[in-house]
Amino acid sequence: MYYPDQRYASALTLIHRECILPENAVGNIRVTVGKRVDIRDVVAQGVVPSRYVILDVMHFFGLKKLDALTDLLHVGVGDLVQPDQVIAGKSLTKGKRLRSPVKGLVAHIEDGRIILQEMPDVMNL
Repeated sequence: MYYPDQRYASALTLIHRECILPENAVGNIRVTVGKRVDIRDVVAQGVVPSRYVILDVMHFFGLKKLDALTDLLHVGVGDLVQPDQVIAGKSLTKGKRLRSPVKGLVAHIEDGRIILQEMPDVMNL
């Protein structure tokens, strides 16, 4: 769509505009068809699915057995992690430590890997 730099509208002008969420967004419509809305009203709200980040903890620490991994983990499934937070290591302050690259949720821990799901983007139209 093209919108000119200057727009002229009188007080009696009604503008009809179609607003849609992106194809990959999951959301809902907050107004009914034909309802009058102001420019600041939220008419639709959705969440864009986020990506997953897989961290190979066994390879990072050079471990051979899965049993050795349980002593190194500082997070569990369902924990919220911040960017640069230590998620595995012998100590939180010194030594070799694995840090989270993103803000997200620990979705799964299995076979020496941690799967993080980034926080989703919320869209308001």
